[in-house]
This record gives sequence, C-alpha cells and structure tokens, in this order.
Amino acid sequence: MSVFLIQFCHFLRLLLLGVMTRWSNHYFLNTKGIKNDVSKALQNFLHYVDNKDVQDDQYVDELRDYIHQLSQNRRWRNEYMDNKTHMMFHDEDIREEGRQEGRQEGIQIGEESGIKKGKTQAIQQMITITRQLGIPEKQLQQKIRQQFHLSDDEIKALFE
Repeated sequence: MSVFLIQFCHFLRLLLLGVMTRWSNHYFLNTKGIKNDVSKALQNFLHYVDNKDVQDDQYVDELRDYIHQLSQNRRWRNEYMDNKTHMMFHDEDIREEGRQEGRQEGIQIGEESGIKKGKTQAIQQMITITRQLGIPEKQLQQKIRQQFHLSDDEIKALFE
C-alpha cells in the first residue's frame, strides 16, 4: 500500500473516531470542481470520494480494499458507531445549549423593552399631570431631560 494512501486512511480513521484536534491539519476537498487543474490521480480520488465509478486506478483500488477491510472489522465498526452516537448526542447538546442561550437573550431583551416602555408610559403620565398643573412646557422639558438623562430626540418624542 502506498505511503499516501496509508496516511490518508490514518487521517480518515482519526477523523471518524473524533481524535482530530485543533492542532491537526485539516484538508477540505472540492469534489465538484470543473477546471481539471489537478492530477489524474487526485481527480480519480475525488471522483471516488464523490461516489463516482473509478476504474484502473491503483490508489483508488487500494483505498476501496482498505475501506472494505475496515468495514468487515467489528471492533472498528463499533468504535465508528460509538463515535457517531457520541457526536449525535454532542450535536444535540450544543443545539439545546444554543436554544437556552437564545431563550435567555430573548427574555432579557423582552425585560429591557418592557422596562423602557414602562418608564416611557410613566414619564408621559407625569407630563400629562404637570401640564394640568399649568407648568410651562419649556420648563417641564428641561426638568424631564435632567431627571431622566434623555436626548433631544427622546424629549421631542415624549412631547408630541
């Protein structure tokens, strides 16, 4: 078996078993390329990965035989399935964690929005009452701006 094929099979095994770490080299292969700017051997390999029929290629034949041997190995199949099951549960845990974070963020945004709306309503009621008492509009705007640290645009919106 060629050195390249042995290294690649080792890479596949580590990938399938989840042993690869952030220190590992990762290669992403595009099996859908159309430029034909790769060697015939690599093109055959990419076709094989893409489940296309490849004939008369020593590397692909060796890889096919090796994968067939692995698939017949009960221990390897069990490790592979254990890893797939582990990854499935891990993925579900990650999704649930994301959902929980989303819920918490939504609750926080809702609470902040509700508090802001409540403050705005309270200020508007205060404006209504102080207008009824005859306090001049400019004086009222100035006091509310100072008390609640509001911008000119926020004051303008409140007094419309």
